Amino acid sequence: ELALTQTELHDLLQEACVVLAAELQTDLAEVFELCDDDGSLVLRAAVGWPPEEIGEGRVPTGPNSQSGYTLLSNGPVILRDIATETRFAVSPLMRAHDIVSGISATIGADGEAFGVLSANSVCQRDFSTDDIAFIQSVSNILGSVLRRVKAEDDAERTQGLLTSVIESTPDAIFVKDLEGRFLTVNEGAASRFGHSAKDVIGRTMYDLVPDPDAQATAMADQLILERGTVETFEQNITIDDGKHVFSITKGPYRAVDGTLLGTFVIARDITA
Repeated sequence: ELALTQTELHDLLQEACVVLAAELQTDLAEVFELCDDDGSLVLRAAVGWPPEEIGEGRVPTGPNSQSGYTLLSNGPVILRDIATETRFAVSPLMRAHDIVSGISATIGADGEAFGVLSANSVCQRDFSTDDIAFIQSVSNILGSVLRRVKAEDDAERTQGLLTSVIESTPDAIFVKDLEGRFLTVNEGAASRFGHSAKDVIGRTMYDLVPDPDAQATAMADQLILERGTVETFEQNITIDDGKHVFSITKGPYRAVDGTLLGTFVIARDITA
């Protein structure tokens, strides 16, 4: 339920550690994140660890630590007894906390590993198939959240880039709904009408230009909506300083599922 909310990622990772330690009845639980800078794994959230080690504690990747070995594995890894373990080396960080047994699973994000979720005990113990299923379920949930966060970050970066391009062009760019109301408009378009962008939002062409020009624009919008095509044409529009000729590219604006929402317009003043 927490994963479905807009909870901060660190809070979610911390809650995962709390739940994991409680359900598996272990002394420690932690999330190690794979770092791009040096390829090590850094402690990002934990239960049973000193607070000062969160964000600082590191373990190596590969067969040089349980977490590193887990990243190489196809499923959860069980450490039954540190004294007899031969698949991977025991990291100094694990030895410093007297860890004897543990279980770990990879946290995946978009086909790539974010890191490792694990739970450890200072006493020798076994982990059941239910324990394995539980840690895998929690790691899957974290992986889903990380994919969502990555998608949101990518969308935000794309939106930022698109906004930068739109606002830096002298062309007028705007989007209108099915009733002809402005949904978004760049400063290049708003300045043509002698207003700021925020003053144009929610208004129609009838509020900004003479009725004959607004009516011609509305007719062109309707034609585009009926055809569902992107078209380029010239149009005369009278604004405060006189009549201007614009080269206009206009097309349908749709939702992701294809639902028709309005029109988009790119207009360039070619009067000169």
